[in-house]
Amino acid sequence: MGFDNQTILITGGTGTIGSLLAKTLLSKYYPKKVVVISRDETRQHDFINEIQDDRLITYLCDVRDFARLNEVFMEVKPDIVFHAAALKHVIFCEKNPIEAVKTNAIGTYNVVSAAIAAGVKKVIYISTDKAVNPTSVMGSTKLIGERICLDYYGKSSTCISCVRFGNVLSSRGSVFQLFKKQIENGEDLTITHPEMTRFVMKPSQAVDLVLEAAELAKGGEIFILRMPAMKVTDLASAMIKIFGNDKSCKQVIIGIKKGEKLHEELVTEAELQNITELNNFFVVKPGISSSAKKRYLLRSSNPEYLISEEEIIKYIRQMINEQL
Repeated sequence: MGFDNQTILITGGTGTIGSLLAKTLLSKYYPKKVVVISRDETRQHDFINEIQDDRLITYLCDVRDFARLNEVFMEVKPDIVFHAAALKHVIFCEKNPIEAVKTNAIGTYNVVSAAIAAGVKKVIYISTDKAVNPTSVMGSTKLIGERICLDYYGKSSTCISCVRFGNVLSSRGSVFQLFKKQIENGEDLTITHPEMTRFVMKPSQAVDLVLEAAELAKGGEIFILRMPAMKVTDLASAMIKIFGNDKSCKQVIIGIKKGEKLHEELVTEAELQNITELNNFFVVKPGISSSAKKRYLLRSSNPEYLISEEEIIKYIRQMINEQL
C-alpha cells in the first residue's frame, strides 16, 4: 500500500525508534500526515521545533487510556499504525511489574482495539527478542502483546503483524549509551557477565525493518532481522578503543541482574516450523512450510551470528556516520 498520501500514526512517537520512524517517513516519503502520540509533552514540544513540518501532528495520549486513545484514533482515522510505545528496561519492569503489564500488555490491547474500531488498514507492533522464551517481566509482557496482535489474524479486516527487535544500539538507556557515558567520565565499564551476548541492530536497521514489514505484511506474521550478535565484553572493548582517548577504563563484572538472560533467542521451537527467509530477515507465519535450517534457532552465542571486536568497531563507526 505504500506510505505516500497515507495518514500514519506512531505510538511512543517521541522515543528513539518512534521519532526516527517519523523523521524517515517525512523525509523519504510523502505521507498525508504523521501523527505522533506520547505522554511526554516536553519531547513533543522539542520534536515539533526540530522537524518544523506541517504534516507532523502530535497528541498527548497514553496507550493505557483507551477512552483517550479511541478519541484520537476516531479523530485522526489513520491508515497505518506503528505501535512503538512500551516500557522496555528489564530492571525497571522487574521492579514495577504492574506498570509493565499496563503499558505493554493492556496498552497493546487498547491500540489494537482502537485501530480496528477506527478502520485502520495496517498495524505493526514492535516487539523484542526478549519475548522469545521470556525470563523477565518485560519479555513476558511483550510476548503477551505479540499474542494479542496475532490472535486477530483472520478475524478482522485490519492487517496486524509484528516485528521483533534485538538491542538497538544508541537507543535511549541502551548499554551503548551507558558504556559511552562511563568512558567519557573515565569510569570502569560495568559488565553483568563475561559470556553474555546480545543480538544488536543499528537504529536505521530497526526503522528499515519496520517499514519493510509494513510494506509486506499480510497479517499474522512476525518479521525478524537477520542481525549480528556481540559479546558484551567485546562491545565494551571496541567502545574503549573508539571513544577512550587513551583513558585507562577497565571492565568490571557486576553479575547478571534479575530477569536477564545470558543469551537471547530469535524464535521458539514452535515458530521454527513456520519460518521462511526473505531478503535479510526471517518471517514467521502460521501455516507456511519451513525453509530455514535449524541453526537459526540457536542463541546469540551461536558462532554464525557472533562478530569479532574488529567487526564491532566497523559496525559502530557505520552507525555513527549514519547519525551525523
